[in-house]
Amino acid sequence: MKKPLIVLCCLIGIVISTQAQSLILKAGGSLANVGSIIETKNKPGIVAGLAFEIPLSSRFSIQPELLFHQKGFKEDGSLEESDPYQTYFVDFKSSFTLNYLELPVLVKYKFGIFYVNGGSSISYGIGGKYSLSPDGGSTLKGKMKFGHNSTTLSNEDTDFYIENALDLGLQVGGGVKIFKRIIIDARYGFGLSSPYDKNDMVSFKKDKSHNRSFQLTLGYPIKLGKR
Repeated sequence: MKKPLIVLCCLIGIVISTQAQSLILKAGGSLANVGSIIETKNKPGIVAGLAFEIPLSSRFSIQPELLFHQKGFKEDGSLEESDPYQTYFVDFKSSFTLNYLELPVLVKYKFGIFYVNGGSSISYGIGGKYSLSPDGGSTLKGKMKFGHNSTTLSNEDTDFYIENALDLGLQVGGGVKIFKRIIIDARYGFGLSSPYDKNDMVSFKKDKSHNRSFQLTLGYPIKLGKR
């Protein structure tokens, strides 16, 4: 599972060695969810990292990025419980945070101070956390771990395992440059792969759930000059 990280590092090296016009420092927030027939709620998260702008012409450029991106979802539901006398349901609230290293490669088209962009991305899961809070009961908390073939929780193991660490996706958005130094970028990302397919705990196996995220970031460009 270390191979994707090695690939990411190699790609970053290739980007740095190109004729990048500027380095963009980025930070902001996201609202993430999953596409599923099960109703879920948006989960706020953090987006931060670097982008390199490589001009192709006066209007077009290529922009590879390396981001720390928090995805996930929230859910209100019910669990079936039983005792020797009856079967009943317990309401609960849950929150799942998935941390990814994300490498988008976008095509940017500029018109004045505005621009639109779009492209593909590859993300690699590096961990996270979850909480499960039943009404009238104690909250269960644990870590999210990627790359493990396990789908159960027990009293001895409260970690939540997701086998699929890689998340392939598409991104599209746009932005504006204000005061000649600040870039406001709004973007929507849609995962093409399903990290939850092989995990039975949250009943997503047959739903083909995909990560979705709306990002809003501020960027600060640093001129690198021409070589």
